[in-house]
Amino acid sequence: MNEPEFYCLGSSSSGNSYVFKIGDSQILVEAGFPYKDLVKRLTSQQLKLSDCGACLITHCHGDHAVGASEVSARGIDIYASAPTLEAIKLKLPDRNKFKNLEPKYVTPDVLVFPFLVEHDAPEPMGFIIRETKTETNLLFINDCHSITADLSNFEFDYVFIECNYVDKYVHIEHNNALKEGNKPLVDRYERVMNVHMGLYGCKKLLKTLNLKNCKAIFLMHLSDRNSRVGEMRMKIKNEFPNIPVLVCKKNGGFE
Repeated sequence: MNEPEFYCLGSSSSGNSYVFKIGDSQILVEAGFPYKDLVKRLTSQQLKLSDCGACLITHCHGDHAVGASEVSARGIDIYASAPTLEAIKLKLPDRNKFKNLEPKYVTPDVLVFPFLVEHDAPEPMGFIIRETKTETNLLFINDCHSITADLSNFEFDYVFIECNYVDKYVHIEHNNALKEGNKPLVDRYERVMNVHMGLYGCKKLLKTLNLKNCKAIFLMHLSDRNSRVGEMRMKIKNEFPNIPVLVCKKNGGFE
């Protein structure tokens, strides 16, 4: 059995998409780029959309789902919550609709456990993606503030998790905007804090997980303005010194 392979096609509020090669399957997670751009990004990493056995979508926002309809039109099965599919105007059968905590096979050897997350979208979800032959578990939590699901019974081999901002910088900017009476900026930073996961929340969640055999942590969806790659990686690495920490780059790839 080949080791899993992971590809980041892009990770930011400008667009998100990832490819996981696990077992005998290739899975696309998020289709947050227009179709032509998505294909271009796949090709740049020697990947083909036609090799994807399924596409998982966390929620309906464009930077996660704008390419979903055309991906579906090319014969790739899209899986998401029913409200997500409705919001992106995709009419698919019940077999393509995720329900909270109900596992579903998306390929013959990939089982997905979907769970609800906190975000400003209709029924957004995170995923536990399990390759059943080796029982490899991958956790994917993107673009959310927090989760309520109890994941303590799972042991994770890989974790992809949002780490959008460094809390202290957002709080400084928010306080400055309050002092200046800049309501649009105040609203912007309050939304960031209410719907995205910052470094503190990321660390807190990671510490609740069983990572004793985790092989890598991947930080996703970093803010252009309020993230600090070096600081984020160092703080997570300090908590988990034996686990490699990689950052998903805005324009694809890892650092």
